[in-house]
Amino acid sequence: MKRPFVIMYFIVSLFLGKVMGQDPGFSLPFMQKLLINPAFAGADVGQMNLGFRDQMPGSPARYITSVAGWDQPFDLLHGGIGVLFMHDRAGQGTLSTTSISTMYSYHLRMSRNLFLNAGFQASLYQSALNTDHLILPDMISPSQGITGGTGEIIPSERKIFPDFSIGFLFYSDKWFTAVSAHHLMEPYQSGVKTNENVLSRKYSLLVGYVFEKNHGDMTFYPWAGIMQQGISHQTFLGFQMKYLLATGGIAWKKNFGNRSDILIFSLGIVTKRFRISYSYDTYLGKWANSLSGGAHEIGVVISFGKEKSIYRGTINWPWM
Repeated sequence: MKRPFVIMYFIVSLFLGKVMGQDPGFSLPFMQKLLINPAFAGADVGQMNLGFRDQMPGSPARYITSVAGWDQPFDLLHGGIGVLFMHDRAGQGTLSTTSISTMYSYHLRMSRNLFLNAGFQASLYQSALNTDHLILPDMISPSQGITGGTGEIIPSERKIFPDFSIGFLFYSDKWFTAVSAHHLMEPYQSGVKTNENVLSRKYSLLVGYVFEKNHGDMTFYPWAGIMQQGISHQTFLGFQMKYLLATGGIAWKKNFGNRSDILIFSLGIVTKRFRISYSYDTYLGKWANSLSGGAHEIGVVISFGKEKSIYRGTINWPWM
């Protein structure tokens, strides 16, 4: 009987908007740069980004998120362009979100070693609610368990809607500051227009610095981030280290209003043209036992193209 009640709790959360009003996110934001800020489009050489996240794999309220992105600088456009595909599946497919985004980032060289990017993003979203596998209270018998029949009718639903976002990136070869605002129009994700169905506007801030030792053989990257979306407020504090081709790190994520903090451990390999990383989230606090399996995340970055440009500088960050 434990499994049905967990599923029912998840469904109740969906209708209260605690899931529907928030974006899926990755624990290592620097591996999925286009997902966090359109100003990163074309900020380095041409790149392809792939990401996969499996959150709470041991729970019926499982979240699986996949992303694929491509971006390329174009000097003729004084900037870069990018394309991003994202698919998120929650609660055994009960709720799914798919989006495709195009973005343009204008690159401005403010001084010899100071650069500003301004990014603009247009997206098309599809939000779907599949009620085929819902377990409702009248489907459960105290003596027989799940009976399979229900008198309640909850229709499946599919909604397609546009969305827009902006972002700015300030950087030199030693530091960066990235700010963004997603879902500027705060669109409804359902045909029923209520406050619970609004995709809340999301504000993000990401900052970092780089320290190099032994002529670049060893590099340290402290970073921090803040994300605000609706009732969710998350703070990140992280530290990455790279030695020759190996990289690893640890980060702490705090979701205010949630009793469970998160520790994030990561390992990876970095070459000039290829990067791959794996991270694992472990939950702390009173909810740790109920958030079954933590979260597993894989990120891949493939680089190609020229490195020189008068419009962009050398970016010495963990993902570049």
